[in-house]
Amino acid sequence: RKLVTPALSPRARRGYFPKLVERIAHEIIDAFPKDEVDLVPAFTFVYPLRVFIEILGLPTDDVATLHECATGLTLIQNDPGRAFAASQKMRETLLPIVEAKRRDPGDDLISSLATAEVDGVHLTDEEVVSFLRLLVSAGAETTFHLLGSTLHVLLADPALQERVRKDRE
Repeated sequence: RKLVTPALSPRARRGYFPKLVERIAHEIIDAFPKDEVDLVPAFTFVYPLRVFIEILGLPTDDVATLHECATGLTLIQNDPGRAFAASQKMRETLLPIVEAKRRDPGDDLISSLATAEVDGVHLTDEEVVSFLRLLVSAGAETTFHLLGSTLHVLLADPALQERVRKDRE
């Protein structure tokens, strides 16, 4: 816990985080078709993982792979084989990245986890990958559902929409 907590503290992510989430939201929304869009697959499904990908320091072309893995991991009770395959795929995807970031760290969460040290103790690459499995699947899945519920309530209530617009000004 002492090795992981500093990398996840609000203070560690505060400076750039609001701009990051706003930029990603605009990128996704700007790519919507002009006529009609289903917000679940086009936004609530993609947005949390895109944010996680950037915070973690992964290339954006890993979004589809990590999304597939995160979805598979949630099926452990109903489809253990798929969940295990997703876990292995995530390991195969993340392990070389963790190794590279340990050698040449950047300003991202994986680098922070890979280089964290408390009393001379470091997380192993496998421990970092295990933590990332948990973080991506739990965080993305939870955020996906919460965001969908929030948009449903917001879009069903014109008065609430107006309050949000006023707060934004």
